[in-house]
Amino acid sequence: MLLLRWVLCAALLFQGGVYLDKSEPLAPAWANGVVALVTGSMLLVGFFTPIAAVLAALYIAYVGAFPLPASAPNLFAERFPVILSVAVSIALTLLGPGAFSVDARRFGRRKIIIPASGHRR
Repeated sequence: MLLLRWVLCAALLFQGGVYLDKSEPLAPAWANGVVALVTGSMLLVGFFTPIAAVLAALYIAYVGAFPLPASAPNLFAERFPVILSVAVSIALTLLGPGAFSVDARRFGRRKIIIPASGHRR
């Protein structure tokens, strides 16, 4: 899970930097850059991971559907990276933050307890 979080985080931070790289970014590009940087930072440290992953999925789908001109190549301009990134975001939403995250420190680690089966030998 840590690797999934960090790979998606790297893509979001790079994309946010691309939108904020212009000398005078337009308001939509500035907003896209801030959203990408905030969700990427939240995923980096594992802070409110399910919420950040849902926001990341929505952001990536939005940028894939309505791309803005950027100063560098857009990571989410093609269909396959968008689908893959949204799938990773959904996986992070369902899997949770993992052991190495702020959420694990705040709420404790989850333990999965598998009950014994009903029949005995």
